[in-house]
Amino acid sequence: MTLIAIAGTFAGAAASGVVSVVPAGASPAARVARTIEVKDTAKLHEVHSNGNSRTETGPVTGTIPGMAYVTVNVSGAKASIMFRFELSGGTLRGRGTGTIHIGGGPYASLAGNGAITGGTGRYARASGSGRLYGAENRFSHSGTFEVIGRLKY
Repeated sequence: MTLIAIAGTFAGAAASGVVSVVPAGASPAARVARTIEVKDTAKLHEVHSNGNSRTETGPVTGTIPGMAYVTVNVSGAKASIMFRFELSGGTLRGRGTGTIHIGGGPYASLAGNGAITGGTGRYARASGSGRLYGAENRFSHSGTFEVIGRLKY
């Protein structure tokens, strides 16, 4: 089960966020922080598999488009994930966990939570959290995921 949805949430960022004010006397190079609501979709495909660990990649669309690289480790109905998103202006890194539900047929679904743990470039001080939802075809190892959350950068 792919957990890229987490990444998708944080990979997107719209300009319609809350902007902090730089205090008087701050350095001219002071960075203005933003907190934004995000909603993104990622479409992934498997590029490597080894036992219960799988690596997937694919494009993220939504508030900030980019490319996601995700490693998922599955243990029973639980999944843990580490992800990296390459975006215009920098990179986001994070982790998440989720519960997998396998029904009849080829599809499995996922619900869970994720958090941003760092980044580079304009996302060097990034943090955030969100909910993730997904569906994956267990035979083709491809899926679509939706993430809804908040990103501060």
